[in-house]
Amino acid sequence: MGSGQNIPIAGILLAAATFVAMLLTGVDPVIALAVAAVWVGSLLVAGGRPPEPPKAKVKPSVTIDSIRDLIENSSTPLLITERSTIAIANRAARKL
Repeated sequence: MGSGQNIPIAGILLAAATFVAMLLTGVDPVIALAVAAVWVGSLLVAGGRPPEPPKAKVKPSVTIDSIRDLIENSSTPLLITERSTIAIANRAARKL
């Protein structure tokens, strides 16, 4: 059991009481033990906490150089403007 995980004591006690009741009513001990094992196992599985969510990854900011690398090999002519001037032109646009 992981740290900070609660053990379902009440559910386990109820499963044990049911196990004893099944034995007293004449149910085969192997079947009663199997029922108790499945019951307790399901309580332990259901009582587990979900894993911690992964830490948010910080994406690097978009820069002129990263955009230049991205569009350089495109066969479609692309121009990126900044303040009404051409900031980036890929190879296909420079050929025009």
